[in-house]
Amino acid sequence: MSNFWKGDPRQIYTRFSFTCPECGQHVKKSSPVVYFPQSKSAKCRKCGDFDLRQVDSDKWDEMVYQSWYPKQI
Repeated sequence: MSNFWKGDPRQIYTRFSFTCPECGQHVKKSSPVVYFPQSKSAKCRKCGDFDLRQVDSDKWDEMVYQSWYPKQI
């Protein structure tokens, strides 16, 4: 999805290694994580995957309901 909103979670690559606050897994530097800009926190890809998919699903629904999606003839 190309629509990006300021507060939406997104996938980024870490600059530093850290421990996931949800599952306690050690995440290495330059690994993909899900970043939450509103809370300025991150989760490992495994824990944040559901949130990321939910946002993408909501964006798709919004596009379809507002007729941004090209209609088929």
